[in-house]
Amino acid sequence: ILAASGLSVGQNLFLVDLAQVAAQVETLPWVRKVYLERRPPDRLRLQVEERRRLAWIQLEGLYGIDEDGVLLPADKVEGETRAELDLPLLTGFEGIAGNRSPGDRVATPALLQALAWWRQARQEDAEFCLNISEIQPLAGGSVRLLLVGDGLEVRVPVDRVGERLSVLKDMMQRIYREFPEPAYLDLRFAGQAVVGGKAAQQHAEKGGAHGAG
Repeated sequence: ILAASGLSVGQNLFLVDLAQVAAQVETLPWVRKVYLERRPPDRLRLQVEERRRLAWIQLEGLYGIDEDGVLLPADKVEGETRAELDLPLLTGFEGIAGNRSPGDRVATPALLQALAWWRQARQEDAEFCLNISEIQPLAGGSVRLLLVGDGLEVRVPVDRVGERLSVLKDMMQRIYREFPEPAYLDLRFAGQAVVGGKAAQQHAEKGGAHGAG
């Protein structure tokens, strides 16, 4: 931070351009916002608001990503716990390909929508969210979730997050008991949940591949 600020011992406190110093420090990937305050006769107080990983994202490489859609380094930071690194992977988001570096903002509407959904989902039910391993975009204001374990796919609208999670948890208690080898659970239809089996999904995928050929 000191190196990025350009400050050095002996500078005249009243000649320091606070806006310039803040802008220089905010170029660091982990820095979200800088607050500067002169404290005469000889002190400058600098306070940093840090960025936090909200999820992982797979582009040409693996990056962390914060709630603003800013890429963060993938390397573990000193002091980070395993729980802080246990985050879902975002995949399938278009419009952000190419050479990217930590600090780049890749905030497409679909990506911001998914990040906002994930942030609220963790606030509503952090324990259940530990079951989500991957998040992908779907058309029409929805996301596709892949759950840990057998990779069950869940399709869910991004609105009414707490209510949708409650319905999902209720369904999870029944789905494996009532449906052999479920492949997906679709909650996008008002008043109903659609469950698809693995055999039917594999048949549909083979048919689609055959038709495409």
